[in-house]
Amino acid sequence: MNKKGVIGAGVLIVLLIVIGGILYQVFTVGLNDDQKERKRGSERVKIEDEKEGFEFEAKSINENTWEYEIEGELPSPCHTASVQALVLESYPEQVSVILKITPPDQDTMCTTVLKEFEDKGTFSASEKAKVSFSVTVQ
Repeated sequence: MNKKGVIGAGVLIVLLIVIGGILYQVFTVGLNDDQKERKRGSERVKIEDEKEGFEFEAKSINENTWEYEIEGELPSPCHTASVQALVLESYPEQVSVILKITPPDQDTMCTTVLKEFEDKGTFSASEKAKVSFSVTVQ
């Protein structure tokens, strides 16, 4: 082998090493921690809480969508309940899922048996959102 061939092979090897290093930096080291977790296929965020006898579970199902489920018992069939998910525009978002229980009018005759309650829904927020659950009686 002649001198030019050895020098050419050496230059080619050095170029391949430099290009390989650059590609490694671009595709792995340049990712932030969130992107690395997603690339590894990490599990989605899941939050569980219990307040006033109601169980709350929320989980992120993709980058910007959460599903929630609330289960419990209302004091009577005459009580009504509504759920509201409030998402504050901040980063990370502050999300409050509020269960509002409304008792019947005082002059309403109602049997005193528990009534099963279940509600499911979704809200839009990033996976880093801070989610809280509360129960209020009006």
